[in-house]
Amino acid sequence: MKIQLKLALFGLLFFVISSGVVKAYQVQPLVIFLSESGSLASGTFRLTNTNTTPLTIEVSVLRREIDENGQQINVPADDDFLVMPPQTFVEPGEFQVFRVQYLGDADLSQTVGYRLLFQQLPVDLEPVEGSGVRFLMNVSALMFVSPPSAVAEPVARVSYSAIADQGIYRSEDAMDLDNTQGVVVLTNNGTGVQDLQSVELTLITESNEQKVLRWEDFAGAVSARFLLPGFESRLALELVEGELEERISRVDVRVIQPR
Repeated sequence: MKIQLKLALFGLLFFVISSGVVKAYQVQPLVIFLSESGSLASGTFRLTNTNTTPLTIEVSVLRREIDENGQQINVPADDDFLVMPPQTFVEPGEFQVFRVQYLGDADLSQTVGYRLLFQQLPVDLEPVEGSGVRFLMNVSALMFVSPPSAVAEPVARVSYSAIADQGIYRSEDAMDLDNTQGVVVLTNNGTGVQDLQSVELTLITESNEQKVLRWEDFAGAVSARFLLPGFESRLALELVEGELEERISRVDVRVIQPR
């Protein structure tokens, strides 16, 4: 069963046509958590050139928002951060450390999510024979900026609306379009970011039959791992092993420590 899920997660690596090798470089870490002010308002990323040719990298900042239609979007937000250096040249086998300093609102009411986008530029690519097509690699790291009082509040419900209405991208031979098993809709009603790796879901039927799901059970099926305030992540139960015999009437959420 094939499915392509929308990653709000922000998911962390994506590639666009135009570099040579798929793993041209590596970025660590891929997620950092910052404060709105003080010493914890800054962080570092390390980019290593794992390719055999030099790389020119440009860095930009995008802020995660929800538009008027309820869709999650990325908005340019370079003014919210000082990034040093904003562009660099990295020799094969060498690395570059990038420093980020939050410069945005110092009186936040809730966590704000950003992407730090590392883009490989084509200026250092050698000419190629044949079609001349190369593949440039882009890597996106996540940054979450929170006020001291930020607390996440994850809640969940089950939806039996048609898959076409669930905001889940699918291939032609993918899921049961009638969605008979349901989709769990996870929402963050709090003010802090919620890592779903620390969430336990209990699916409860009308006859009180229960099934407990931990991160390892649904990691490959959920549409986003990190939930910002007001954001949603969807879990198609058809992609989770162990089907319940009855329709689910309730989903309980418990925050736990990841294993």
